[in-house]
Amino acid sequence: MIVLAPLAAMCAAWEGDRLRRARWLDQPRRRGLPRVALAAAAPTVAVATTALFIGVMALTAPLLPTPRVVAQTVLVLWAWILLGFGVGLHVRAVIVMPALLLGGYVWFTLPIALEPLWMRHLGGALFSCCHVDRELDPRATAAVLVVAAGVAVVGAVAVALADRAAPTHHLLVGVPVLAASLVVGSLLVDHLGADPDRPRPVADDCTESRPAFCLYPEHADLREDLVALAPRVATWQDLGIEVPPTYEEGGGPTPGHLFVHSSFTPGDTAVAVADATFATVGPVTSTCTQGVRPAARRARQELLAWGALDLGTTATHLRDVLSRPAVAEADKAPSAPTALASWVGDRLELLDVCPPRSAP
Repeated sequence: MIVLAPLAAMCAAWEGDRLRRARWLDQPRRRGLPRVALAAAAPTVAVATTALFIGVMALTAPLLPTPRVVAQTVLVLWAWILLGFGVGLHVRAVIVMPALLLGGYVWFTLPIALEPLWMRHLGGALFSCCHVDRELDPRATAAVLVVAAGVAVVGAVAVALADRAAPTHHLLVGVPVLAASLVVGSLLVDHLGADPDRPRPVADDCTESRPAFCLYPEHADLREDLVALAPRVATWQDLGIEVPPTYEEGGGPTPGHLFVHSSFTPGDTAVAVADATFATVGPVTSTCTQGVRPAARRARQELLAWGALDLGTTATHLRDVLSRPAVAEADKAPSAPTALASWVGDRLELLDVCPPRSAP
């Protein structure tokens, strides 16, 4: 989008300038202005749209964006083509073509380097979205469409005025509409940060096991693996571990919050369950005024490694995803129930203590 929209607008401006130079709109004709404009801009629309779809498939395959994202991008592209064509009907190509190319590139890229961060969402080029437990915010989509509508109105006004041989300065009629669209779009996204997303609703497709596992539809293939782990997870309660009754995707950092990323391997399933169990045990950094003690961090890592090992993950796999000292310590955990309960209890006690407040 960053490159394609300005390029398409520039090509459309050339088509508009071609009609202007040939004075086509001044000649007697049977077809109305919309049909003439559509026929002239059709090649640009077709080539640019095809290039967009090819680019999307090449960059995202085999995981394709949702139809809403694709439709939003296409509408932004068409709005820029209409803008370029309309301005080209009034301004010489030697002026308008570089102006659209450079201005469009700046419009899409400069907000990335500016604050507030939500400014980058107005152009319609989605730079980052979304993690598994988040989804595209509908207000971000609405803001993009509102701004694109403002751009399209400016182009439509330019096309309409071309049929009446209006002075060039009459193009300014569309500027208030564009300004209003920018204001409305800003109000829609001013609550966002760098990403145009929001928390995804908690998954509601749950297993019948105890504990239960609630997964998003795209992770339904993990149900059998998680159900097989459920009996072993339930035995952790005998060691004094608070096992959540439900592990669920979505809902934020709460007990049992299960995070499943898109490149899961069989060993990662056990790691995710262990992490969902121990990630919220005891105080976290945000609740300790002095931060979590190094000993508490090590204890959490060791419990996480032990939980993953207990659920069948190999130490070799864990060394690639967790702290190697924590994996080594967890691999030495005793197997006798009484000794294991003591080993786990010692680490749970470390998680329950915030460091003392330092003297002012």
